Amino acid sequence: MHRSLLLEEIAQHIFEALHAADQLSTLASLAVTCRRFHGPALDVLWKEIYDLAPLVKCFPADAWVVELDQQTSSKTLKMTRPLLVQDWTVVSTYANRIKALSYACEEAELDPNVLQALLIFRPILILFPKLHTLQWAEGLSNLPAMITLTGPELKTLEVFTRSSSEDDTQVIASSLAYIGARCPNLESITVFIAFGTIFRALEIDSLVASSKRLQHFMCSSISCSQSSLLALAKLENLQQLSLRLPDGMLFPVLTGFETFPALRNLTIDGHFHECLNFFEAMNLARLETLQVRADSRHDHPNIQSLLTSIRFGPDHFRMTTMDLEIKAESSASMSLISSDDIRPLFVLRNLQNVHISVQTFTCEGSLY
Repeated sequence: MHRSLLLEEIAQHIFEALHAADQLSTLASLAVTCRRFHGPALDVLWKEIYDLAPLVKCFPADAWVVELDQQTSSKTLKMTRPLLVQDWTVVSTYANRIKALSYACEEAELDPNVLQALLIFRPILILFPKLHTLQWAEGLSNLPAMITLTGPELKTLEVFTRSSSEDDTQVIASSLAYIGARCPNLESITVFIAFGTIFRALEIDSLVASSKRLQHFMCSSISCSQSSLLALAKLENLQQLSLRLPDGMLFPVLTGFETFPALRNLTIDGHFHECLNFFEAMNLARLETLQVRADSRHDHPNIQSLLTSIRFGPDHFRMTTMDLEIKAESSASMSLISSDDIRPLFVLRNLQNVHISVQTFTCEGSLY
């Protein structure tokens, strides 16, 4: 016999459906219909915002203004005066309900000083105590300030930027170090750089040490230090990992503890020698999907040695997908791949998808 829904549960389903259908004005109207609807409707209305503008517009009308640029027809939301303690009554109530926040500097209609105003004049230390997900794109200089407004409930951090300038590198490094100490419940970290790679190895040991619940670390554009990589290998809950191996990495074969005990999906970038050393040192017994992007233009690549070095575990039944991309000089004679090269894969009983590609270059860098 099916359990009957309570009136509160029926109302909650209605609120969620309105939010999914982007009927936010209707949801706002329901919030003021009666006292019973007020709290639940506001929880759904404010649980996820894609810009800080809706929250800023909840300050008194004389505290902000939207200016129109006559040349570009763009609108910019700016603060007109310092914020007072009494200005925060409504804003604090709504900010306390926000669980997911996205911010794209180029798309936002916010003056950069608005975030600074929130930081300076906030009446409480943590403005977003229930924030679970933070997505931040561009404008990385303001990212550390935003992190100071979040609380320990943050579980997902996603950072997107176009470049890997030295300034951005410093911001990402400091943000990762700070958020590790502030948000012990982190489960997922993604840093995506559209153009470029951070080759300077970042020290994220403190982040990893305080993020015991970390399950996803997706930072293929970031090179972590050897000690940071070792700390990641000890995480008991890490299931998905994507990063660049540090140049000059030299691990001994690690024994005495199980490396990557929960890792299911792995993507690594690096020089061929570093990739080979990584697989020789690490035990990947539970790995299911593997993607390797190896640059062997300064090494002497051997696909068979690379595949032989991978420690899949004693049962050889978990791995289902492998994608191997190698960049080599045209003199490396890797245009043909023989059955002997891939013989180490024959023991993988459930392997379903294999993709191996070799890109050869001349010394001048022309692609063949």
